[in-house]
Amino acid sequence: MAKVGKPFKLTVAALADIFVAFLFIVIGVGSKGWFTLPSKFGTDTWTGLSDTSSEPKGQAAYALCVISTLAASTALTAIAIDLITQLLKKKSEKLAKIITLVTLIAAIVGGNFGIIGSIIHAAWLGAFYSDSTISYTPGVSYYLTVIGSLALIIGGGLARRARNGTRIGENSQEIDNEN
Repeated sequence: MAKVGKPFKLTVAALADIFVAFLFIVIGVGSKGWFTLPSKFGTDTWTGLSDTSSEPKGQAAYALCVISTLAASTALTAIAIDLITQLLKKKSEKLAKIITLVTLIAAIVGGNFGIIGSIIHAAWLGAFYSDSTISYTPGVSYYLTVIGSLALIIGGGLARRARNGTRIGENSQEIDNEN
């Protein structure tokens, strides 16, 4: 019976990592929990990326985070195709290079755009309220986007590391328990 090879395990780990990163980025970009702003009535107001997209810097941050979401979905699709080709044992060297390159580039671009977009949004919001006594606090969505972006870059690295791999069972030791 053949054991599952290390490259396959790395591909599965990359798929899981990129999937979680994709979920974090989608939830982070789409929800209103980016920053809390105190209101006059004593309750905090949540603001989202789309709430501030009427200003040019807000639009830039929103666009970068949306690009991050698209790149995360591209990386997720590419690593899923890589896993399917390994399972079907149809993986050629040329296909492996192309899929890994697409996954790596999409993960790096998406991760960096998500981080840069989050930083631009935080800096813009800080500059917007710098002359007032209003303080703002980063919210869950901000952190989800940043953590998802970092996880996306890590997933791209895992996919790249698995690239030198082979199909299931190849280059792994087989253990026979025949008596």
